[in-house]
Amino acid sequence: MNKKVLAFSLFVFVLGVCGYILLGKNGPTEAMQSLPIGSSYDDLLALAGEPSYVTDGTEGPERGFKKSQEQRISGCVKEAWYENALKLPSKYAFCFSADGKLVNKYHWSSW
Repeated sequence: MNKKVLAFSLFVFVLGVCGYILLGKNGPTEAMQSLPIGSSYDDLLALAGEPSYVTDGTEGPERGFKKSQEQRISGCVKEAWYENALKLPSKYAFCFSADGKLVNKYHWSSW
């Protein structure tokens, strides 16, 4: 196999892996699109897997920094955060009420 074919094959492979990571059907992107308000935390885990971290709903996307009162989601006592696989400044958040129901979901990005 010549070097050009090998280089092109490697490029296509890397591009495919990156596309799968960014646009893959499984994960928080799928959950953001298909998980309806009122779903359970277990429903989220089934679609997106374990979150990167979980807060009590008072912390913002930067761990350790509290949201202002206006930024807090009413009724949110558990917020599951999913960081981007490539560590881009983009996260998905899913907010749950005390009875374990999804009350809000959003995609945060600093771009």
